Amino acid sequence: MTTPTHNPPMNFSARSALLLALILTGCGSSKSSSSSASAEAGASGLPVIDVDADCPVIVSESNCDRTQRPILFVHGTYDSGVTATNVAQLFASNGFCSDRFAAMDYDSLVDLTALTGSGQANNATPAIDAAIDALIAANPPFTQVNIMCHSQGALQCYSYLDDPGHAAKVAHYVQLAGGPESAPPGPPDGGAVPTLSISSMSDTVEGPEGVTGAEKTVLLTWEDHQAVACSTDTFVAAFEYLHQGSDGGPDGLTPQYTTIQCSDPTITLSGLSETLGDNQPPPPGERLEVYELSDPRDSGAPVQVFSDPDGGLITWQAKRLVPYEFRGVSPDGGTIGHQYFAPFKRDDRWLRFVVPSTDPIAAVATNAITSLNDNAETTFIFRSASGAFRPDHGDTLTVNGTEILNSEDATTKTVTVALFGFDANKDGKSELGVTSEPGAPFVPYFIRGTDLFIASSPPAFVQLNFDGLQMAVPNWPSVTQGLTEVSFP
Repeated sequence: MTTPTHNPPMNFSARSALLLALILTGCGSSKSSSSSASAEAGASGLPVIDVDADCPVIVSESNCDRTQRPILFVHGTYDSGVTATNVAQLFASNGFCSDRFAAMDYDSLVDLTALTGSGQANNATPAIDAAIDALIAANPPFTQVNIMCHSQGALQCYSYLDDPGHAAKVAHYVQLAGGPESAPPGPPDGGAVPTLSISSMSDTVEGPEGVTGAEKTVLLTWEDHQAVACSTDTFVAAFEYLHQGSDGGPDGLTPQYTTIQCSDPTITLSGLSETLGDNQPPPPGERLEVYELSDPRDSGAPVQVFSDPDGGLITWQAKRLVPYEFRGVSPDGGTIGHQYFAPFKRDDRWLRFVVPSTDPIAAVATNAITSLNDNAETTFIFRSASGAFRPDHGDTLTVNGTEILNSEDATTKTVTVALFGFDANKDGKSELGVTSEPGAPFVPYFIRGTDLFIASSPPAFVQLNFDGLQMAVPNWPSVTQGLTEVSFP
């Protein structure tokens, strides 16, 4: 395979400006760890799930390995803890306790050019310290954690680890697409924190450079900037580096599973409702309703309702492999939007339900997006859970049988993490390709849009197929129901 070309790494100011365009990020399963393909759609229009076929192996949470040190994930710009999902679930599929894999969120919309003397952003230090203290307190006898830090999160972690007291709480540091660093992190007058540096030849944002002098260095080949945070290859490298023996060092084990395995029939779903980018609790009065999906318009009464949750925290006991709909509702009772995930195989403690932020930096990026719901048809946001849509690596995404990925809207260089599908010229037809709708949020990285017409009448399920995984979601009219977000595993 030919190694993709890449741009040289940008300076911090340039790359932070580009990253401000990243509206919806996150990683779920990698290309090789998608759920098995579902059967033909049933009479209702929903794919039929064969539990026995989809769950040939059960890795229960009840007997997870509590000898392993807790892990904290720190996200990048315009991002959140959702990016930890795939790697965390792969760790859990290999016996790691999912409640020990934490992801903390912080305000990533600070003035990123206002650097500290060490050359790193440092506004996340209090949040990182609080999250580490909480992990240590909840998991005696451990006095240290491992941390994995992506993109801007790597800059934040470097700053955090400058302090000797902070560095003493961290056993190992894993840098994920954090750009070039001249040495591992740690106090200027103290020892460096043992470091695993993971970067990729296909990272067109930060380039392939990593941490000089790292204890271990892994250079990936096909992973884009986001995929470095959450691909299966990243998981394997982190597992082998962090999986500890009785002496606290690597035990030489390799993971048994490199795909997400099912857990018990009752699973824990947990996450945060928060504003985009600055990751603050949602405005008072907003609520999140959860439905078991069964009908394009009416799935009965919600199975869970979360109103003004404390700090945006949401958690409940759900059913494995049941399709759910998550519906945002405003204080006046209007619908903000709808969000869908592939049916969950095991605990997911890294969910994020995002509402618009009042931060002026966020508004610049979100105004164009939220204005797309002037369509009476269905406006979709498709999220590539593996970091970016990559037809050059075999990705395929069909909507009612029509392939919508192509070399215009999803390439190695665009790093298309979120693909918007909407009737850009309102002609009732799908022209596909990249749309140049004025004001639409299409920038050099992360976001693309394609002209996709999906009628919202009569009520029906829209049939989706991403790399063999079938999903069905309702054709909500965006003018009254907001945007419809679909996250593939």
